[in-house]
Amino acid sequence: MKKSVIYLTSEGQVPIPVYFQKHVVPQQQGRIFSILDIVIQISIPLGTVIYGILFDYFSFVSTFLISGAKFQVEVSHF
Repeated sequence: MKKSVIYLTSEGQVPIPVYFQKHVVPQQQGRIFSILDIVIQISIPLGTVIYGILFDYFSFVSTFLISGAKFQVEVSHF
């Protein structure tokens, strides 16, 4: 579950539901998918706010380079 947290962006709308569909009891899937959808929808504007604050304090180049490098490191461990 911890590794799938990095995919809570719009790219995560495919691998996470497939994981939950395989590992969650069918009677619980509706509840789990509802919560998952809420988390994914909240993460999009939350990311906008976080990056807005980062862009106020750091240059956009360094912000994108650091976040891109962090994403690559986390994906390579997946």
